[in-house]
Amino acid sequence: MSPTDKLGEKIRSARTELGITQAQLASKIGVVESYISKIENGRLPYSPSAQTLSLLAKELKLDPLDLLGLAEKGPDEITPALSDPSARGFFSVLRNSSLSRRDWQELERFLRSRIERQDD
Repeated sequence: MSPTDKLGEKIRSARTELGITQAQLASKIGVVESYISKIENGRLPYSPSAQTLSLLAKELKLDPLDLLGLAEKGPDEITPALSDPSARGFFSVLRNSSLSRRDWQELERFLRSRIERQDD
């Protein structure tokens, strides 16, 4: 199963759980209904843009990082991590936090220390 097939299944499942039609979803995010159909059926010849995925996530009450990971649309540095649910959870915590500069520095030191111990 290709990434676009998994993305389409996720979107279709969320949309039907919420009881909204393809036309309603399309209208809410500013695209045509056939575009939603193509995404859901894996017939779109490219992955939707990060902006479209973000809009879909908001309307479907999904984690945007999950959709970005399924579409392989994250920055190259973090795309591999987006396929791991724990990593997505980590990024979600960061996205919803207001860490100080000192907090960021401590977090970076912790991660570097943890990674160095793995290399030993």
